Amino acid sequence: MILGAYLTSVDPEGTDSTEGQDLPRGVRVLLMTSIGYWVYSAAPRLVNANGLSIFLPQMLGILTGAVVFALVTRREALREKESWVSGLVGLIFGVASLAYIFSARANGVTIAYILTQLNVVIATLGAVFILREKKSSTQMRLTYIGLALIVGASVITVFL
Repeated sequence: MILGAYLTSVDPEGTDSTEGQDLPRGVRVLLMTSIGYWVYSAAPRLVNANGLSIFLPQMLGILTGAVVFALVTRREALREKESWVSGLVGLIFGVASLAYIFSARANGVTIAYILTQLNVVIATLGAVFILREKKSSTQMRLTYIGLALIVGASVITVFL
């Protein structure tokens, strides 16, 4: 699955001039968000609570944190269109999180987490076909191989 995700973003021609410029920072951010997602996924079990019962308090906490962050760092951001569009994306994430809670209840946390990783497939295809991200034929071939690996690994993990 990891190899598949890597292949969806690799640039064998080396045309991406920003590649590797801030790798240590990117790794730190990835590590922090991975730990955050793990805690988010495991928190209901750690406190012996139903994931659905803590969903609203979690989402209100995220909303409050975002508003406080905006007020402290850049107050005018609350009046910008981009902030409200991002809020819509957050709402969509909330729906996806709710679906994850139901999936974790029905399938277990491990299987639910594996299924959520299929979002890479949707995001990648959306970037290529909806946002018209430019990729060379080699990049597209590697992207399709990567997506196939992600789907294959998910199917193997879930059904075997």
